[in-house]
Amino acid sequence: MGLSPRQSVPSHQAQPASPPGPRYAPGICLDWLQGRCRRDHCKYKHGQVVSVDWLADTVEKPITIPQAVSEEHHVRPHRPLPPSTEVCRRWLRGICQFGYACKHVHNDLDYDEPQKPDTVVSSQGVKPIQSSFIQMVTLRDHIVVKVDTGFEVIEVSTGFDTPWLSLDHVPAKVNPADLRELLETFGTVLDLKFPKTVISSPYIHVKAKFTSSAEAQQALALDGASAFGSRLSVHLPLRRSIRTGGGQVDESTLRVEWEYPSRTVYCGYASLEQARKAMEIARQPWRDMEITAELHTGHPVLGIATVRFRNMPSEIEEEELAHFADPIDFMWERPAHNIPIKETIAGIKTRLEKIGTLATFDVQQPPYRYGTLRAWARYSTSALAQRAVEELHKRKPQCTGFTRITVQNLKAISYRLPSDVYSKVAFDIRNLAIAISLRGQRSATSIRVDHAESVAVKVCSADIKILGQLKRELERLLHGEIVYQNGRVAWDSYFLSPNGISFLADLERQTPGAQVKRLPTQRCIKIFGSSFVRALLKRDILKRLNELNTQTVRSIPVSSRIIGALLKSELATLEREWGGDNVTLDLGLRVVRVRGNDRVFNSVHKVVRGLESLHHYTRLQLGHCPVCLGEVTSPVSLPCEHVWCRSCLVGYLNAAVSNKYFPLACLGNEAKCQQRIPIGLARDVLSPAEFDALIDAAFTSYLYSHADDFHYCPTPDCQQIYRVGEANSPPLQCPSCLIHICSFCHVEYHQDFQCRDDESGDELFRAWMEANGIKKCPGCKIPIEKAAGCNHMACTQCHTHLCWVCMKTFPEGQGIYDHMRTEHGGIGDAVFL
Repeated sequence: MGLSPRQSVPSHQAQPASPPGPRYAPGICLDWLQGRCRRDHCKYKHGQVVSVDWLADTVEKPITIPQAVSEEHHVRPHRPLPPSTEVCRRWLRGICQFGYACKHVHNDLDYDEPQKPDTVVSSQGVKPIQSSFIQMVTLRDHIVVKVDTGFEVIEVSTGFDTPWLSLDHVPAKVNPADLRELLETFGTVLDLKFPKTVISSPYIHVKAKFTSSAEAQQALALDGASAFGSRLSVHLPLRRSIRTGGGQVDESTLRVEWEYPSRTVYCGYASLEQARKAMEIARQPWRDMEITAELHTGHPVLGIATVRFRNMPSEIEEEELAHFADPIDFMWERPAHNIPIKETIAGIKTRLEKIGTLATFDVQQPPYRYGTLRAWARYSTSALAQRAVEELHKRKPQCTGFTRITVQNLKAISYRLPSDVYSKVAFDIRNLAIAISLRGQRSATSIRVDHAESVAVKVCSADIKILGQLKRELERLLHGEIVYQNGRVAWDSYFLSPNGISFLADLERQTPGAQVKRLPTQRCIKIFGSSFVRALLKRDILKRLNELNTQTVRSIPVSSRIIGALLKSELATLEREWGGDNVTLDLGLRVVRVRGNDRVFNSVHKVVRGLESLHHYTRLQLGHCPVCLGEVTSPVSLPCEHVWCRSCLVGYLNAAVSNKYFPLACLGNEAKCQQRIPIGLARDVLSPAEFDALIDAAFTSYLYSHADDFHYCPTPDCQQIYRVGEANSPPLQCPSCLIHICSFCHVEYHQDFQCRDDESGDELFRAWMEANGIKKCPGCKIPIEKAAGCNHMACTQCHTHLCWVCMKTFPEGQGIYDHMRTEHGGIGDAVFL
């Protein structure tokens, strides 16, 4: 963004020091440079780094956020305003490479907003806390979310959204101005990137950057169009994963297969023992061939026992058969052709080079097996590879003796893993490689140790859907798999209790090769191990969850007056008596949830009723916490000057993970205060994992309230989202599972078929809603369901208060209970004191 008058730099940022110094500038906080310094009083400076050489290095080598900060996403590094307000002249000429490290302004960069200090009240007085208004985070590897104060999501960029467009099969001699003119029919083109080196191929790969992802998606209409004397191939580039081992997809590789000169030979032996000896000899490779041998029944009959040898060299001589236990007689079939292997390889390579320049060409090394020879060729673009398939697949060239060749466009994904990470999953990865090889010739994997620090793992398949499955399986081995139930994250507060922890520990101990991790702040369970092991773990966890779901859950509303007493003593007593998973306090909705039979419920209800009677006349006093109504301990002050207990604020923020009630505002003035919780303050009081879980919950809430705009990838368990498109729009490719999706029908892309009529599906959904008691919120129109409690409902997305019977709305819930008693004769089945 442009910065015309200069915006002030936050007070906590140090000004640049003098001349360039060593690689690490003295006094600069290295944690701050990587966006992960969480110290209140850091003894190092947070500010600009002065070594220009080092800054150039940081531009070329993006900072990697360690997994210790978050397993699911990472926070964007700090990008402070440059010291100078002038626009960089080198940037205007297109030659500045420093990016955010440049001391002058680049108008295409998104700098951090100036930070506004909040305050924390401590024993030493009031101290400032720096909190940014806007927070950029990356979720689920590919989704970028912009979050405002109160954890309100204001912008989402999916893994499918990118302003860049990739164009293949572009003539090398194309005029850049003509190409720009063609692209600008769909929007403004900010940049065109051509190959930096001279390529002898008649076609090149070009990247174009539009002002928005919407314009880039519209330009997909050029895919398959004829322009500049060529048929263009246009697609959106895939976003790479930010996690360790994030794969890189390659679609420009070919696998070519053809028959090599071999023949089948029948040998007769005087005894069965002699025949078995010959088959044993054939188990070893001979003259670069892997020969298969088996007892033959039927014609020809050449002795007491006849053995059929396949994959024999075509130029084999009669005398050489003595190597196979001296047969008494033999007969051989005519070979498919007698062209030497070197000549067939040269002929295949020449055919491929006529289509375009090859980046690499590798031939299968001996011993040869299965009567076929393989070669792998890679072009500079996927369009050239696709053209080679169209021109050569199933052809019968002279170089192979007029036998058919098979050409497949392989989709491959490569990973580079640190050696220590690979060593932990090496056994499972090698088992996966064996399982892939047993699937046949449609998929394969390779593992290569380049040097001591890293290991390269590559998976390839001719079928993009199979490749996506292999990719997900490999990533689950590396990063674990989150357990889902009916499309939602499987979780219950039972797993926070000693019984739940013991259950998971026993499950891990009883299943060899398994690892189970509880992630309470993210409210999920992550399992590690082979696919078979994970299936066993998932079965037992879901079985336990189904048992828990059959138990009755009831809610008891509580007033603000007794929350403090509950938190200080009574709640802990109830949890010890009935289990922490059976009695929980929801600070957001101010209810106590009870799971169990009437005996459990009546016991909790009696305690709550006693506290209400004891504190009936308690009123909030000035300086008391708006949550527990008691004297503030470890005080934290919000910009609105309401002071909270630190533990109450933490409990309120963590409760929002379950309630998904956003934006989060102060509960002062009897919950009438509209001051939103600053993100910087929340980050200061929460642990990194708790903060990440809150961000994820805000994002999920945003998706619920924008259900018409976004949709999940149709692949089971894939958590990527995409924007809903128009009928017959170009396909989208998922950056996680790699399948192509129709953004209108929400299914795998149906090439050459029109999109379906959606009206019949809407009618079925409306009928299902009526049959199952589902209604639409009168505020935001999302489907809502009443599970239990009174008929006073509050939508978790738009916070509309409504009467469930007639769906009438009531601002802030005022007058709703009088309405329910007058119009409907009661308030429902909740318990009120």
